Amino acid sequence: MDSMLTKMEEEKERKKNMAYLLDKRKFNIAYLKRMHEGRNIHWMNVALISRPEFSDDIQKRTTMWFYLGLSIAPLAVIESGPSYVRSLLQLTEEFEYHFVLHPAVAGVKLLLLNSKQTATHTTVNEGEALKAKINKVGNSVLYEYLKVYNNPIAAEMDYFQVVFALCEVLRQVYVKLEHQSSYTKFVYEAITKIDSRLKAHFFGFLSNELAKIATKIVQELMKEKH
Repeated sequence: MDSMLTKMEEEKERKKNMAYLLDKRKFNIAYLKRMHEGRNIHWMNVALISRPEFSDDIQKRTTMWFYLGLSIAPLAVIESGPSYVRSLLQLTEEFEYHFVLHPAVAGVKLLLLNSKQTATHTTVNEGEALKAKINKVGNSVLYEYLKVYNNPIAAEMDYFQVVFALCEVLRQVYVKLEHQSSYTKFVYEAITKIDSRLKAHFFGFLSNELAKIATKIVQELMKEKH
């Protein structure tokens, strides 16, 4: 009886923490989306950031953000539940491998992978940890969900359009994560990991960079007044 009560209390606490996290992320994403509706950004109502003031560090991420949105969108057909969470976990694992890992590290990781004969989708079982891994067929990495094409058009995509579209895709992701039938320990851990990756590589990174640019603009304006 005590054990059952403890599990119920843990589930309740996970739901509470997850509700707070998802609401916070939806607010963060909605703000970034609103900021990218036009050509200029009024960051936190403090500074007007024009297109030329965007750092190369932000602009060079346009292509990888384009592919992130392109890869997440098809997952919408998966019903809400552990399978959906696992697909996001797998996609963010593949995204980090392809776009974030240093090529030398990625190469070593590829050598250490066991090769499969064919591509297979991982079956998700209730009550088991949700796992993600990089798959290899022969000597090549085979992505389960990440879509990357050798297309020059991707490199020419407009930054504002890409960020705006990705924000909408991620908004739908976080809304869908709200509709989990339950937040088991494994589902909770997986969502937390997914969120951590998305924050590090998109909305958290972007918010920090925009804040830096805004601070610099304000400092320069203050100098002009003195």
